Amino acid sequence: MLKKFAAVFLLFSAIAMSAQESYVVDKKHDLMWQDSDEKVIDIWKMARSHCSQLTLGGYDNWRLPTKWELVELSKDNELKQTFKHMKHNVFWSSDDDPKDHYNAITVYSGNGFISNSDKCEEYATICVRTNR
Repeated sequence: MLKKFAAVFLLFSAIAMSAQESYVVDKKHDLMWQDSDEKVIDIWKMARSHCSQLTLGGYDNWRLPTKWELVELSKDNELKQTFKHMKHNVFWSSDDDPKDHYNAITVYSGNGFISNSDKCEEYATICVRTNR
């Protein structure tokens, strides 16, 4: 009985783990977006590192999105509804602030509001890759 329970538990754990590692395909912009229930909040440098080291869906060429990719995502309600784990949050973009190298650009996913943020502050991370 205990062996059957352990086998069933492992089966459901494996299903839950693979469900956590999901992504959404944005055919309109030819992108794949990470859709994880793991919330990554970090400084800009670590957010970039997290995305560059990510392997998901058999791909290892993930990156931080540009500010314009994040703005487009925030304004596309139909696309946002396909995410299982998307929450309104302030996300890091890959863009430096051109006027201040201590800052990078962040985007609020609720409305696409763009801000300049200190790279040492912690914000949410979502990774993306070009789907070609």
